[in-house]
This record gives sequence, structure tokens and C-alpha cells, in this order.
Amino acid sequence: SLTAHKRPFPCIVRKEGPEGASAWHSGAFIHRDGIEVEHPLDDTGAGDVFAGAFLAAFLRKKKLDEALDIGNAAARASLSVPGSRIDWERFVSLGEELAPESVVAPEETDVGE
Repeated sequence: SLTAHKRPFPCIVRKEGPEGASAWHSGAFIHRDGIEVEHPLDDTGAGDVFAGAFLAAFLRKKKLDEALDIGNAAARASLSVPGSRIDWERFVSLGEELAPESVVAPEETDVGE
């Protein structure tokens, strides 16, 4: 049986679309508002984009509020393109938010366009 000392889910995140996202971590709750996009082109994959960006930030030891904000920003960026195809410049800028200063962004390459 599980005890209070063994938490099977140290962090739980709930994606809330335009309302943002909430997370429970180590007994604390945090909510970060989203910014509604007035005319989204396509919401396909926006939740997946959020999840990937949030996890990348969280695993790089960003503060929980920052990780939620990065996830929200990535999902918001995906709403302006068909099928969550974020343009290269936006992709690089999101990567720069995640990367430590010592990591250099990769050179532009063909990424399956």
C-alpha cells in the first residue's frame, strides 16, 4: 500500500485550454492563466505541444510557474499555424526560453516541412 511518503505522482498537471493550466506538486497547487487567442487557425495538437514544452521546462528544473507559462506559450503559438506546425523562428525562441545560456540553438535545418 502507498503511504504519504511514497507519492506515485509527484506532479500532476491539468491543461485548461484558453484558461491556462493548473498543477499540483509536492502538496502545493498553482494555476497560471492562459491568454486566449481570438481567432485560432487550428487547435490540433495544442495540448500535446503544451505537454512537450511543459515537460521540457520541468525536467530542466524550471520553477513550476515558469514551466506552466512555457507550456502555455508553446500551445498558444501552435494555434496560429495548421496542425501545430510552429515556424522555425518561434520554435527557436521557445527553445531559448528552455535552454541554459551555455547551450547554443542548432542551426536551421529542414525539420520535415
